[in-house]
Amino acid sequence: MLKSWKSLFVVSAGALAVAGSLTPAFAATAKAGGKCTAAQVGKTTTAGSATLICKKSGKAGVWVRVTATTVAETVPPATTATTVASTIAAAAANVENGPGVTDTTIKIGFMEAAFRTPAGFLPSSTGNAKDQVAAIVDFINASGGIGGRKVTPVIRPFDLSQSNDKQAETLCNAFADDDKVFAVVSQSVIVSSTARECFAKKKVVYLEAAGAFPLDTKTLERMKPYGYVVNLPAIDRIGTSYAKMLADQKFFGADPKTAKVGILSMNDPAYQRAVDDLKAELKKTSGVEAIDTVFFDTTSQDTVSRDSAAASTRFAAKNIDHVISLVSGGNVMQFLWTSFDNGYKPRMSLTSTDNLAVVQNGALFRLRAVDKSMFKDAVAIGFNPITDTEDTQLIFPQPGPEKRCIDIYTNKQLITGFERRYLSRYAQAYCDGLFFLQTVVKRMPGGLNAAALQAEVEKLGSKGYDASVGWLTKFGPGRYDGGNGYRVLKFSDDCRKPINGCFEYSSGIKELE
Repeated sequence: MLKSWKSLFVVSAGALAVAGSLTPAFAATAKAGGKCTAAQVGKTTTAGSATLICKKSGKAGVWVRVTATTVAETVPPATTATTVASTIAAAAANVENGPGVTDTTIKIGFMEAAFRTPAGFLPSSTGNAKDQVAAIVDFINASGGIGGRKVTPVIRPFDLSQSNDKQAETLCNAFADDDKVFAVVSQSVIVSSTARECFAKKKVVYLEAAGAFPLDTKTLERMKPYGYVVNLPAIDRIGTSYAKMLADQKFFGADPKTAKVGILSMNDPAYQRAVDDLKAELKKTSGVEAIDTVFFDTTSQDTVSRDSAAASTRFAAKNIDHVISLVSGGNVMQFLWTSFDNGYKPRMSLTSTDNLAVVQNGALFRLRAVDKSMFKDAVAIGFNPITDTEDTQLIFPQPGPEKRCIDIYTNKQLITGFERRYLSRYAQAYCDGLFFLQTVVKRMPGGLNAAALQAEVEKLGSKGYDASVGWLTKFGPGRYDGGNGYRVLKFSDDCRKPINGCFEYSSGIKELE
C-alpha cells in the first residue's frame, strides 16, 4: 500500500512514474492540461484515479497523464532499460488488492434473474442460473482464473417482477457489505441508472452485459473506476449513427422538414440525455424540425400502460407520422397495441434496447402479438444480436466468441435456456463479464484494484477483447462502454412461420461514429 507522499510509486494509465511528489496541499489544484510552475517540473501528483506529472512547457509547465512514454522520460537517460523494467515491476507489486481480492482468489457476484412465488424463486426459461454460473466459473478457473486467481462466485436472486430501485439498492448493499465482492456481473435486470450507481458508491466494480437498459456515458463517468458496459454501446453513443442511418434509409420521406416526429423514451436521466443528443443529430442530419417527446414511467406495467395510451393519443392528435422508440425492455409493445386499437399507424423506428425479439414475437412470453401492420416500412438500429432478430435469420450460435460461450454450457450438458439465442441472454452475460475481467487482468502485474483495472481497460482499444454479445468492441481513455458496431434492420413479411414477420439485417457491420 502507498503510505507516503515522499516516496511515491503510482499505477496510472497502465504505466508508472517515479519522481518527487507534491504535498496534498499543492496537489489539490492540479489537473490534466493545467499549468504548473517551473519548480514543479518532474513532480507527480494524483487527480482522481489518474497520475499526473509536471512536464516543462515554456517557462512554466503543464500537467500530463502518466503514460509509458513519460515513465521513460522520468527515469534519467543513463538508466538502463533493465532498471526501468525492474522499477516498474517493483511499483506494480505495491498495488493494493481491492475488496474480495487476495493473491489467490477473487470474489465475484452474479444476479439470478427469477420470479418470486409463494414457494420461493422460480427459475425463468433462461435455464438454471446456479448451474450456468458454476459452468462458466469452472471454465475460467481451469484456464488461468482472473490473473491467476480462482473465482469464488456469490449468487443473489433478483425478482424480475419488481423493477424498483429499492430492490437494486438492497442487492447492492448485500454484495458490498455482506459478501464483500470485488465485482458484480449484471444482465441489465436493474432498470434505472441511479440504482446502478449504488455499486460505484459502495466501491464494487459493476460489469453490465447484454443489457436492455443501457447506461449513458455521463453515468459511467460518474461511476469510474467502477462501472463498465462490456459488450454494448452506451445509450447516448448511438445518436450520430442512428440519425445518419435514418437519413440513409430516407425514413422521413422526400422532405424531412415536413415530417412530424415523435420520440418515445424511458423516463430516466440517462435516456433524457440520449434524447437531447438524438434530437440535435436529427436536426443536423435530416433537417427535422417538429419533434415531440413522451417519457415512459417503467416502474410497473400499470405506469407503462398509462403512458403508452397517453403517448398514442397525443401523437395521433398532433398528426405525428414518424415515431422513434428508445423505450427499453419491450415496453414499446404497449404503445403499439394501443395505437393499433385506435387505428393510429405511424412509421416506426426502433433499437436493440426495444427488445425486438419480444416485440416481433409476442408469443415468446404468451403476450398479445403486435399486428405486423404496425411495422410497415419499419427500420431499426441493431447492436445486440440476442434481441434483434429470429434465429432463422441469424444462425445460433455464431462462430467465434458466441459459440465459445455456448459450448461451455453445452459441454456441461446444460440444455435448458439454449433452445434459442434469446433464452441464452443471461448465460451470455455471465460469459462476457468473466471473459472481460480475465482478458483485462491477464495484462496486469501485481495487485488488483478498481483504479488499476481502469488503467488497463483504457488500453484495450478495438482489438483487446472480443465479446460474445454484440458486433464490435472498443475501449479507451474515458471510454467505458465497449459496444462499437451496429447493423441496419428492416421489417419483412416473409419470415418463416410461426413468426408473423420479423426484422432482418439489411446491412453489414458498421462502426458507431
